[in-house]
Parts: sequence; C-alpha cells; structure tokens
Amino acid sequence: MLNGITWTQYFIAVALLGLLYYLYLFLHFARRAQKKEYGELYETIDSGDPATEMEISITDELFEKADELIEKLTISIRGEDNKAQLRALLSASLMEYPELNIPAFRAGINNRIQTELEKSGVMTMSEVEIDGLW
Repeated sequence: MLNGITWTQYFIAVALLGLLYYLYLFLHFARRAQKKEYGELYETIDSGDPATEMEISITDELFEKADELIEKLTISIRGEDNKAQLRALLSASLMEYPELNIPAFRAGINNRIQTELEKSGVMTMSEVEIDGLW
C-alpha cells in the first residue's frame, strides 16, 4: 500500500500539512490578540464607580454628534473674546455631550479646541486645562 508513494511525495504532503497547521495557529491567535487590543470597537465609560460602567458602541450617530459639538465649539471660540466666559461656554458645550467623553472622541475634540484657540489668538490652553473642561 505505501509502496506507491515516493519519499518526495511524502515530504511534500508533510510540509503542506505542517504549513496549514501553523497557518491555522497564527490566524487563531492573531485574531484573539486583535480582539483583545481593539475590544471589538467597544469603549468603556468609567464614572469612577465600577458598578455604573456602561458599554457604548461607536456608531455613525456618535460621529454626527461629534461633528455637531465641533461646530458648536468652533462658533463659540470665534465669537467670544472674554477668557472666563469662553471657558464656561466651552465647558457647558462639552457637558451637553457626555456620550463623547470616551478616549476615541475626546482626544480629537481636545485637539480641535486647542487648534481653534490658537487660530483665534484669544488665549491658549494646555492639554491638561482642556481635559479639565470635561
């Protein structure tokens, strides 16, 4: 029965089976690592109390709200010259959108605030000060 198979055919078959096995292992563990790293596009809002953690999915609706907030912040920054009133206005605008207080959106919004403040020349704020507005 095994007399019809040459050594070359045997080694090719073993090499292909080994290749398929290691390819399966790579894909299995790479997918697991990717799920762990990216969390399947879910972010966690931590309100300080572990019992009140909420999972929130990043959806198109959140991107639309982020665009609304950025528009509102841009108008506020360009229209206000008083620094104290501007801080209060920015803080109030940010409080209207608590669902955007996740790392995925917060960093971009903070960068946009900083950029608009530099453009307007009214005042400059550090990243820590902008984080304090949230």
